[in-house]
Amino acid sequence: GRKKKGGGVGLEDLRKACWTESVWSIDLACLLGSYGVEVKLLTTYPGVNPGHKSSEFYTHIIDEDKKRVKNLFTKAESYGVIVEKTSKSRKDIQEYLDSGERLVLALIDRRMLRCTECASSSEPYAAFFSNKQQPFLGHFILVVEVVTGTHGKEDTVYYFDPNSGLKTDSHRCHVTGKVFDDARTAPGTDQDLIIIGSNSKEK
Repeated sequence: GRKKKGGGVGLEDLRKACWTESVWSIDLACLLGSYGVEVKLLTTYPGVNPGHKSSEFYTHIIDEDKKRVKNLFTKAESYGVIVEKTSKSRKDIQEYLDSGERLVLALIDRRMLRCTECASSSEPYAAFFSNKQQPFLGHFILVVEVVTGTHGKEDTVYYFDPNSGLKTDSHRCHVTGKVFDDARTAPGTDQDLIIIGSNSKEK
């Protein structure tokens, strides 16, 4: 359920509240909701998608996590979390961000989201993407802006990535709209988006 508002929340508090290292989107959504944050989880599969069991990323954790994840989906409302079965376009994400009242966390396949600027500045970051045999790797990013391309140019998506090759708080990674869409709709993601803020104004 929800915790009382007020007072600072430290990293150790968050670690205790979300103790597992196998973090699903519903874990994050309920964690945020428990601190009184307005949260909506958008997903094509509300629950544990049995199709993921064949994925190397999920195969060792899915049976262990299934009970916890299903329980959180059942109790999501008690955490103040709205869960909606849906698929959203990049245009939808742009509208969420353009409102200036929402943040968007996206689950992506990390193998597919290569920031060119980071790759040219960090050898370890670039080396990660050189291994083409890696299986799906779930990863969360904070999407901050979608810029519509002009004069025939592609859209650009800007985001903050904890695994950025440039370890500065101000650095925003960026990729083309197509690269972003491919990474966030890859098998294993269920196209999960966590929309933070202004649920009451949701269209």
